[in-house]
Amino acid sequence: MTNLLKQYKWWLIGLFGVLTILIIVLIIIKRNKKEDNERGERTGGEVQGTLGDNTMPKVEGGTNEPNIIMGDSQTPYIARQSKKVKMLGTKGGENVLWLGGMGLNWLKNAVSKFPVSPNVRNVVINIGTNGGFNVRENISGLVSEVKRVFPNAKLFVVQGSWGWGGNSKKTINDVRAYYKKFADLGVTIIEPPIGAIEPHGDKPVYKEIGKSLDAAIN
Repeated sequence: MTNLLKQYKWWLIGLFGVLTILIIVLIIIKRNKKEDNERGERTGGEVQGTLGDNTMPKVEGGTNEPNIIMGDSQTPYIARQSKKVKMLGTKGGENVLWLGGMGLNWLKNAVSKFPVSPNVRNVVINIGTNGGFNVRENISGLVSEVKRVFPNAKLFVVQGSWGWGGNSKKTINDVRAYYKKFADLGVTIIEPPIGAIEPHGDKPVYKEIGKSLDAAIN
C-alpha cells in the first residue's frame, strides 16, 4: 500500500509538472498575441502594424512590384485607397520601407540597405510629418538614395499632416516649404496634402490622394 501511495505521489508530481509547462506555454502565446495587437496601436504619434493583406513578394535583388510606397504610419492608409500603389509588406519594418513613428533619416537608412530594384517604375514617398517638416533635413540625401536603389522609377511625394500632436503649431506654409525641397529635386508633389487633421484612420482625404496617385502613375 505504501509503495502504491509513493507511485501515486510521483505520478501527481509529474502531472503537475506537465500542467505547469502547458500553462507557461499558453501564457507566452497569449502575451505574443497581445504584443502583435499592440503593434497596431499608436506609437509616438504614429500607428504601427498591419492593415489588410497586401504583402508583396520579395525577389532576389529587390522587388518586382512596379509601384511602391514608403514612409511612416500614414503609408497604409494611402496604399489602401490606391488601385496601383502597393506596400512591400503589411507589417511595418525597415525591410519593407515603412514604419510608424519614423522620419526622413530612418527612411533614408532603410532605403540604403534595400537591394537595387530596376523593375520598379514608380515610388511614392510619404515622409515629413514626424520630423515636423524640418527643411534642414537631408532631403537631397533621401532622394539620392531612392534614385540609386530604384534607378528606373519616377518619384512622387505625398504631403503629410499637421495641426495635431507635435505639429499643432505648424502651418500650410511650413508644409509647402518642406515639400518644395522635394520638387526642386525632381520629385512630383501629389495633391492634396493629408492636411490639418489627426491622420490615423481611413479619412476621406486618403481617397482623394489615392485617386491623384492613380491618375499620375502610368
